[in-house]
Amino acid sequence: MEIYSDRKKAQKRKRASRIKLYFLFLLLALLLVGIFYLAAYSSVFKIKDIIIENNKFLKNDEILIGLRQKVLSAPFGGQAGFENLLAWPSGHVKISNPAILDVNIKKEWFKRIIKVEVNERERFAIWCTFQAKNCYWIDKQGYVFADAPVTEGSLVFTILDPEWRRIDLSVI
Repeated sequence: MEIYSDRKKAQKRKRASRIKLYFLFLLLALLLVGIFYLAAYSSVFKIKDIIIENNKFLKNDEILIGLRQKVLSAPFGGQAGFENLLAWPSGHVKISNPAILDVNIKKEWFKRIIKVEVNERERFAIWCTFQAKNCYWIDKQGYVFADAPVTEGSLVFTILDPEWRRIDLSVI
C-alpha cells in the first residue's frame, strides 16, 4: 500500500512541475510578444521629426526617398516601418541617389528625433553633347550624377563631347 501512495504522490509532483513549466513558457512567450509589440508597433519608438542638414542642391523629399528605401530594406525596418526609431541605422550610410556621397544619421532617443547630415557630390563641371541637347553634372573624378541645364559663358566649366553616341548613359 505504501508503494502505491508514493507513486501517486510522485505523479502529482510531476504533473505540478509540468504545469509550472508550461505556465513559465506561456509567460515567456507573452513577454516576448509584448516586447516585440512595444518595439515595432507602439508609439514609444515613433519618430517625431526628421531633420535634414547640409543639403545645398537636393530637396528634402529627394533625400527622404533614398532613406526610405534604405530603412525599409533592413530586416526590422520592413516590419516596424519608416517612422520607427529602431528601424533606422546609425552612422554613415550609402543611399541610392547618385548625387549623394553618403549620409550620416544620428538619433536623439529621448526627443525621438533623427538628424540626417548629407554629403552631396561637388558640382565640378557640366558635360554636354556636341549639340548641347543633353547636359549632366560631373564631379572631379568624372562621375555623372545629375541632369544639368544648358549653359553659356565661362562661369561653369562645360565640356562639349562630339562623340556622345559611343557612350552608354542608360545607367544614369
